[in-house]
Amino acid sequence: MALTYPLQMPTEYMQKTDFQLVDVVSVNRLRGGKALGTIMAPFYWAASMTTEKLTVRDHGRWDAFFDGLRGGTKSCLLYDTARIVPKSYTVNTTMSRAGGGAFDWTAPVTNFTDPRTVTMTTLPASFQLLCGDYVSFVKAGKYSLHRIVEDKAANGAGQMTELCFEPSISDTFLTGSTANFLRPKGEFILDGGSINRQREDLPVPVSFKATSRVV
Repeated sequence: MALTYPLQMPTEYMQKTDFQLVDVVSVNRLRGGKALGTIMAPFYWAASMTTEKLTVRDHGRWDAFFDGLRGGTKSCLLYDTARIVPKSYTVNTTMSRAGGGAFDWTAPVTNFTDPRTVTMTTLPASFQLLCGDYVSFVKAGKYSLHRIVEDKAANGAGQMTELCFEPSISDTFLTGSTANFLRPKGEFILDGGSINRQREDLPVPVSFKATSRVV
C-alpha cells in the first residue's frame, strides 16, 4: 500500500520535546528609542524531538519514517508529547458533552472572530483550557497547531467563546474546521540534516528537528 501524507509519527515515547514559535519580523529602531516592527512572513513552529532509548525494532520504525520523508517536500504530523491533553485533565479523563454524548476531545468551530480568536460548541460543561495548552484545527486532511494564550472555560451549555491562541490561523481553516484537544497535531517538514540515529550500541535514542508547514 502506498504511503499517505502527512505521515503519522511512529511513537509518542519521547525523552524530550520542544515546540517554539518563531516570528519572522524586521525591527527598525529610530532615534529617541522608538521601534517599528514589520511582520515579514507568517509565524511558524520549530520543533525538536528526542525519543527514549529504542530497541532494534523501534529504530526500524523510525528509519522507515525518515526514509518516507526524503526529498524535503513530504510532510509529517507531530505533536508535543509532553502535553497530550489540556493540563487540567489526563488522557484517561472521561467526560460527556453538555447536552449528552461522550466527549472525544473534539469540538466543532462555529466562528472565528479573527484569525487568533475562536468560538466552539458541544464541549463538556465548564471545560477548562489554560495558557500553554494546545489546540489543533483540522479540515479535509489538513492540520494547524496553535498554543492557547488565555485561560478560558466553557459555559454550562458547553459553549466556549473568544478563545485566544497563537499563531494566527490561515484562511484554509476559517470555515468548516474542527478543534482537537487530544494529541493536537501540526503538519511539519523534516530538517533532514538534523537527524541523529546512531545505533552502534543499542538501546540509544533518535533525535531530529522539523519546521511547521504553512497550510
